[in-house]
Amino acid sequence: LNEDLGYEGADALIQTVGDRIRKVLRRGDRFARYAGNRFAVVLRACAPEQTSAAAQRVADAAGGAPIATAQGPHVARLRFGGATAPDHALDGSGLLRRAEEALARAKAEAGQPFVLYDPAVAREAARRARRAPSLDMVEALNDRRIAFARQPVVDAGSRAPAFHEALLRVRG
Repeated sequence: LNEDLGYEGADALIQTVGDRIRKVLRRGDRFARYAGNRFAVVLRACAPEQTSAAAQRVADAAGGAPIATAQGPHVARLRFGGATAPDHALDGSGLLRRAEEALARAKAEAGQPFVLYDPAVAREAARRARRAPSLDMVEALNDRRIAFARQPVVDAGSRAPAFHEALLRVRG
């Protein structure tokens, strides 16, 4: 969202986008705004090969005509992450997690407004994360790279130490 809209302007824009999305959903579909500018859409009986067309239908409805705001007209541009049951998860929280992962890919890949969750991509990301260097605490202890530290937490008004935090810091 455009930063110059302010909270009320952004909220009105999000509400309008939500209203537009509701209008293009089928009778059995479900829709919810679940976090800030994030929406969840549950499409019943939507095969994985139909998800891209469904996302395009929603995007066209939401971003069709500019939305009038106090700061001028704004066009909504949506990004979608999708997941299907039972292919990607069996419960709502699992589907939402998978859709969030796909949404992160849609945001990261320029020109990709819709990404369907791909287990192969998720496996590769997990494989890369396992190969990344990790913190081995036993090794850090043996190498004497852990140091005790004490840090004051200062009262903002008086600037006097209110208390101290005890920390363990790992060098390297």
